[in-house]
Amino acid sequence: MTFTVEKDPGLIPQILSQILDSSVNGITLADPDQEGMPIVYANKQFEAMTGYSQREILGRNCRFLQGTDGRQEGRFAMKRAIDQKEPVEVVIRNYRKDGELFLNHVTLTPLFDGAGKLIYYLGIQYDINRNREMISKFSLQQKGDAPPST
Repeated sequence: MTFTVEKDPGLIPQILSQILDSSVNGITLADPDQEGMPIVYANKQFEAMTGYSQREILGRNCRFLQGTDGRQEGRFAMKRAIDQKEPVEVVIRNYRKDGELFLNHVTLTPLFDGAGKLIYYLGIQYDINRNREMISKFSLQQKGDAPPST
């Protein structure tokens, strides 16, 4: 099954935006044709995860989340993959707007048009810290739900 853009050219982008905004993952698009490969789209979860607003995110490269912590193997692996136009999956140290460190599980995928020209990089980010917090809360809940020992 494929989407038919001609069906309603205004509806598909609106629906896709709603889908992306409902994701539990941060989702970004970066434009490789622009200087510095800036973010041109970021969903609501990316805003929530980083603490930055759309205005603060758009037009910047995702590297701004690394602050002064740029010497990371994951970042170098991403650079190599970008140079080779290949997908990559890494964990990097990022910092929220308030300065809090979080581990970001990033999948970066090059997107190509029908002619094979690179048009965007899709970034999917998952806050590993959030996952650890959820597991910890679940474990505490499970202990609270356990029957008393006799």
